[in-house]
Amino acid sequence: MKISVIRIISVLCIFFGETELLGEALALQSKSKPSPILPFIFNNGQMDRDISFYTKTSEGNVSVTKEGEIIYSLSAGSIAIKEKLIGGKVRKIKGEGEAATKVNYFIGDNPAKWKNNIPTYTAVNFGEVYRGIEVKLRAYGKKVEKLFYLKPRANLKDLKIGLNGAKALRVNDTGELEIDTGYGVVKWTRPIAYQRQGARGKKQEARGKRQREYVEVEYVVNPPQSSIVNRQSSIIYGFKVGDYDKTRELIIDPLLSSTFVGGSDNDSASAIAIDSSGNVYIAGKTTSSNYPAYEYDISQNKNEDVFVSKFSSDLKTLISSTFIGGSKNDSANAIAIDSSGNVYIAGKTTSSDYPATSGSYDSSFNDSGDSTIGDVFVSRLNGDLSSLLSSTFVGGGKEDYASSIAIDSSGNILITGGTNSSDYPLVSGSYDTSHNGSYDVFVSKLSSDLTSLLSSTFVGGSNNDEAKALTIDSLGNILITGSTASSDYPITTGSSHNGSYDVFVSKLSSDLTSLLSSTFVGGNDFDVASAIIASSDSIYITGWTYSSNYPTTSGYYDTSHNGSYDVFISKLSSDLTSLLASTFIGGVNMDFANTITADSLGNIYIAGFTNSSDYPTTTGSYDPSHNGENDVFISKLNGALTNLLSSTFIGGSGSEIAYGMAIFSDNIYIYIAGETNSSNYPTTSGAYEELYTSSYDVFISKLDTNISSYTLTVTTSGTGSGNVTSSSADINCGSDCSKAYESGTSVTLTAFADSGSVFTGWVGGCSGTGDCTITIDANKSVTANFNKATYTFTVTTSGTGSGNVTSSSAGINCGSDCSKAYESGTSVTLTAAADSGSVFTGWGDGCSGTDTCTITINADTSVTANFNKTPSSGGGNGGQGGQCIFTSIYGSDLHPYVKKLREFRDKWLISNFKFTRPAFMGSPNSKIEIPNIIGKAVVKFYYKVSPRTSDYIRRYNSLKILARWMFTPLIHVISYT
Repeated sequence: MKISVIRIISVLCIFFGETELLGEALALQSKSKPSPILPFIFNNGQMDRDISFYTKTSEGNVSVTKEGEIIYSLSAGSIAIKEKLIGGKVRKIKGEGEAATKVNYFIGDNPAKWKNNIPTYTAVNFGEVYRGIEVKLRAYGKKVEKLFYLKPRANLKDLKIGLNGAKALRVNDTGELEIDTGYGVVKWTRPIAYQRQGARGKKQEARGKRQREYVEVEYVVNPPQSSIVNRQSSIIYGFKVGDYDKTRELIIDPLLSSTFVGGSDNDSASAIAIDSSGNVYIAGKTTSSNYPAYEYDISQNKNEDVFVSKFSSDLKTLISSTFIGGSKNDSANAIAIDSSGNVYIAGKTTSSDYPATSGSYDSSFNDSGDSTIGDVFVSRLNGDLSSLLSSTFVGGGKEDYASSIAIDSSGNILITGGTNSSDYPLVSGSYDTSHNGSYDVFVSKLSSDLTSLLSSTFVGGSNNDEAKALTIDSLGNILITGSTASSDYPITTGSSHNGSYDVFVSKLSSDLTSLLSSTFVGGNDFDVASAIIASSDSIYITGWTYSSNYPTTSGYYDTSHNGSYDVFISKLSSDLTSLLASTFIGGVNMDFANTITADSLGNIYIAGFTNSSDYPTTTGSYDPSHNGENDVFISKLNGALTNLLSSTFIGGSGSEIAYGMAIFSDNIYIYIAGETNSSNYPTTSGAYEELYTSSYDVFISKLDTNISSYTLTVTTSGTGSGNVTSSSADINCGSDCSKAYESGTSVTLTAFADSGSVFTGWVGGCSGTGDCTITIDANKSVTANFNKATYTFTVTTSGTGSGNVTSSSAGINCGSDCSKAYESGTSVTLTAAADSGSVFTGWGDGCSGTDTCTITINADTSVTANFNKTPSSGGGNGGQGGQCIFTSIYGSDLHPYVKKLREFRDKWLISNFKFTRPAFMGSPNSKIEIPNIIGKAVVKFYYKVSPRTSDYIRRYNSLKILARWMFTPLIHVISYT
């Protein structure tokens, strides 16, 4: 299986990145694949007023102030390095090269402070800071690039850069600038300098039609080997260059690539959805500093904000990205898209100033005092994420959180999760309006504009109950699943609570007034369901279990518990009364499934993470080998759960977790999203490849649904020819061919012989001569045998005499009737030899004349050889005449008239009548042959009377003249037939 597209996008790139490749500058610096440009975001009031532009690399924030200062806020320990262009004058800073990405901020509960459609730029232009020296700034990956453009005759000594915020500054032996931060050393790569065009004997590198002439350049620190006692003190560095052409522009490019180790930010994508156009949305949480730190501050508090990002279907373009949050922690756990393309997110917030819109169901935060507890939030954005259309709290006085969201056929919003609030908002008439225990499940329905709570209910027992997932079946009923420690959790099926935590599956009416059915599923230990989907007649759940006796069903993929925690997939009847199928999937260590989906063919996909190196994978999968601590897995089973169709790892040397999964409607691609701290998580060309060090970043990966594939090879053999086709139209070949199929695919092959050939059977994966059906669970080969068809060639003899017929293709040698089978296309030449006292008088049926007979065998064929006795001499004929009447009349067998009569005999008298009957009432054309009984009788009579009659003609010349007068006109007529 090929991984079609797989992307890892640091949250930096998610928020600020545009996945276009940097052009010439990076390509000349790096032997590795280019990183995407990280556009600079224009400050439209969302940041401190001193900031003009900012971006975020994988090593921290980069900000440009209105005064032209550049601030590098490194991710580790909030260390900041500030640079100032000493002695220069920054008149106006502007963005250059507007990027496609738009950024939105909905932070706090004051709409006047929200910012949307903020532009981003690929570079920041400082203008001509010194006389003849222009300065620009770019960022990509973990690199920052300052570009100094020196016009002809500009004075390089004017260019001085003051640096604050470090303990020491020095140039090392390799020419790198080392900045000692006190928590590690930041190394900025050795600078380069070049001029364009015109070789002048210097080192060159061609780029299409353009050339660069490289000039020697190095950092200069004043004073050398500087040690800075006070971080607020500045130390100046600059550049020293070799000889260059001062009549042309010189470009100095100090590519600042930080190798600092450290970091603490965590970013995670918990949910993913795809709109009708195939655009990909992810939602989750990010820990980031909105404002750069100017000096070391170990106590800096970094809270979590919600993010929502929109990507093109190929994951190459970040279309828009939005932050939503308040002053404390906010996390999105679920995402859904309605038929109009609006985006809904739900989760938990501890921010009293989380943005809730006027007129929403509940615009007031409900918790107080304890910052660790929070409210549910539900927010609605437009499709380009530029407008917060509506947003509401839902909650009581204690902790409430939403874990799942769905949209019903009327556009209403369903959420579920857990609550410890006895005053969680309910609606009269709902199934259960009384809080039952510590944490109860809640299910709530809101109007599409989030202004009304239409229905809301508890579901739970006296202990802890938590809903992880929600879905809506084809009848509009609400299905929830999760885990419960309550033995008295409401059950309708008569099942029993089995262990410390059991899975529950419950079905409620669409108005949440009735519990239609509910059941436990579990073993004697710890069982958690994390995801649920519904088909027309069944329900699938997945999760993880520590119970070795978690219920499985005989004959399904894996009925044995494998290790510590195993993944399970269970299929229940739609009324929850029957466990239709259930299986483990796992290795010897811990395996957790977080998400489940299905394609239109009924195949089931699960994804999660595992630290089992022996988690089952399939041959031909993207990655059958475990890579690090925790790897993402994606597994695909048939709907009956009897076969693991395909399964793969995805990961690097660190740890990854997949939280969300979605399939686009064409069933071709599957997307997963989650978090990783692996610097070598697999990426594709052009993707962002650097990570925060020692932190978790978001990843999005796109694979084809053929997670594992095998090759079916079809070959042909034999003396004949033909064609092989497949039921799926993928194979159609008359010679050797092959096709890759997804594991578990059933392929039916049909063989068609060409004209003159016959299909004689299969060899390899099939046998017999009927259709060949193969289940693709490994690389397989099948051979179709085609041989030439065989036809019967029959030779008969006729007449009063006798003789022998032989063939040049061995097989015919007979003096009476005989036959031989020949392959289609065989050319057979017959020779007739009369016995003593007989004469060969010509061929009938398939041949004519008295010469040899050559026939190509393409059907059953018959030929007649005519032998007659030689007539007695009578009174002698002086060597004239012969045994046949017309030979006596015209004096020779070779006379033209005799030949004409012989041809007439062969064509009309001894040959059968053959014609094609046209198609009639659905029947096909058919060939019909009628024996020429009368003609053959005439010929037989002619040869019978010929000897005596020819004697009379030879004796009486007047009789010969009379016969010629009578028959010559008739022969002329016959010659035209």
